[in-house]
Amino acid sequence: MTPIKRWIAVLLVCSLIGVPVGAVGGSSAWAGEELARAEEIGLTFPGMKNTDAREEISRQEFCYIAAVLYGMVSGRQLKLTYASPFSDCSDPYVSFAAHMGIVNGTGGGLFSPDSFIRKQDLAVMLTRLLKACGIETESFSVTLFDDHQEISGYAQIPVYFLKSCGILKGDLNRCCQPLKSIPAEEAVILALRVKEKFFPGITGASQGILMGGLSFYMGMPAGELTDIAGAPAEVLASGRGFDWYVYPLEDSREFFMAGLAGGKLVAFYALGDGFSIGGVRAGDTGAPEVGEQLKDYRPVFYTDPFDSDRLYAFELSDPSFAGQSYGAFPAADFSRAIFWCTNAFRAYNNIRPLDWSDSAAKAAVHKSEDMARNNYFDHQDLNGYGADHLLTGYGVRWSSCGENLAAGQADGIAAFAAWVGSKGHRDSMLNASFVYVGVGAGFEQGSFYRTYYAQEFFSPKNG
Repeated sequence: MTPIKRWIAVLLVCSLIGVPVGAVGGSSAWAGEELARAEEIGLTFPGMKNTDAREEISRQEFCYIAAVLYGMVSGRQLKLTYASPFSDCSDPYVSFAAHMGIVNGTGGGLFSPDSFIRKQDLAVMLTRLLKACGIETESFSVTLFDDHQEISGYAQIPVYFLKSCGILKGDLNRCCQPLKSIPAEEAVILALRVKEKFFPGITGASQGILMGGLSFYMGMPAGELTDIAGAPAEVLASGRGFDWYVYPLEDSREFFMAGLAGGKLVAFYALGDGFSIGGVRAGDTGAPEVGEQLKDYRPVFYTDPFDSDRLYAFELSDPSFAGQSYGAFPAADFSRAIFWCTNAFRAYNNIRPLDWSDSAAKAAVHKSEDMARNNYFDHQDLNGYGADHLLTGYGVRWSSCGENLAAGQADGIAAFAAWVGSKGHRDSMLNASFVYVGVGAGFEQGSFYRTYYAQEFFSPKNG
């Protein structure tokens, strides 16, 4: 990771509650080798590293795998712009899978995204995916499972087709257990076996930019970006001559910002699960090395020293946009970038996102501008007051609160990365007890650090 120069950040927490962080996912001994292969090609769902793979997979989680697998083996670009046909789920991967006929609803316009999948229904989804890719799935010769009578009529052909291909196997009693909810590890492995059986030579793009099954490339026209990813959640100034188009996917578990200038992609930032750049993948450890075609874009890799130095984010930018114009410091946009990155990092660690608080944001702006204007860097202002007094003064009724400060970073992304690299600040961003956050930034040419950033966290006071 490229060092971030000239930054200082300290932490103040009032009535701070302990911080739970994502646990390493467990798996069965028999599943390890195939799960590793699935992870290598990006065929796991966002957040899987923080869950026990032996637990059941949800309908929404499998839709992500199905969509990515379809894009991988069909050679077609995924589009996440389809309108949802369901009233209880707007997830773009669910909408895509429904549009392709891979999944159906559960009746009454509902999808039931959190419900578990029975083994026979997963077999149906996988054969529908194969049909969408032009594979005939109704010709086979196979012996019946001993519990054949439990397999529903609509699922018998899919189940036995996958059995004939060596993809779906019985247990030691030669039973299928078709009505049993399927564990995440088994669902992922069945998808992997489909890929390896029917599309063994496809490895996916190794030198491009992949995020959530979507493929990007530097110089990509803006129209092509919005055609596959839809309208951004927000557009932010970068301070470097281009705009960041903000895309939080899968409840921010997969998060990226596409930098656009002159109608084309000139920068890219991704955080979370599921990204790959030049063969370097999310969660990798060690010194990352991209291919020659991306080296000119000055890749910056961000690793988490408190999570085995795993790669959690990366950034690319066209060298012609490397300069920083502090004369037009976009403080509000940097603050919003910090907000999005913080919530993506929480989602990546399996913690609910924070809500934005206008009152806390006003307090954070006051703090950062006060430090810039008066040339100091401290949790206590020049009158000796801290974050608790500051938030109260802006009308925040808090039961617990916390503050992160940073100074000297070029932009919001760099300030956020500095906090990830500091245990106390990282803990504050991942504190599951906090509900709200406000972010502010300040700039003063003549001050020592020039740029100043503040995050104000709090949980509301009841009553």
